[in-house]
Amino acid sequence: MAREGRNLPSPFTADGPFLVAILDALDGIHDLLAARFAANSDVKPVKEPAVPKAPATAVPVEEPAPAGRPGEDEEEPVRVTEPAPPVSPAAPPRAGRGSSVEAWKTFADGAGVGYEPDASRDDIIAACVAAHVIDGR
Repeated sequence: MAREGRNLPSPFTADGPFLVAILDALDGIHDLLAARFAANSDVKPVKEPAVPKAPATAVPVEEPAPAGRPGEDEEEPVRVTEPAPPVSPAAPPRAGRGSSVEAWKTFADGAGVGYEPDASRDDIIAACVAAHVIDGR
């Protein structure tokens, strides 16, 4: 059940003193503007914004096509004769988590390092060091 509140008077209601004062101020501003427009007969209220018109002598401007880089036409394009060396993945850790024989085999295969099929993790690491793929620390 909704609670009925008391109808308290507000200064902003239709009969409140603030609304009456605001309306009086707006009426005064209206009177001032009307008197100003009447005093300056050449000033008329604008109903729509003015649309600028181009002068009759205006000529459309055409921009030139953007030029290439300086010297671009003079040089021949660079031709690649051999492929870039493949980027090898980061080496797995030498001990602990992620340092399995399979991880090192995958790394050595990606780096193009040869090793024996039954090589241990240490053998694969030694082969990678010998191939200068990793540091020998």
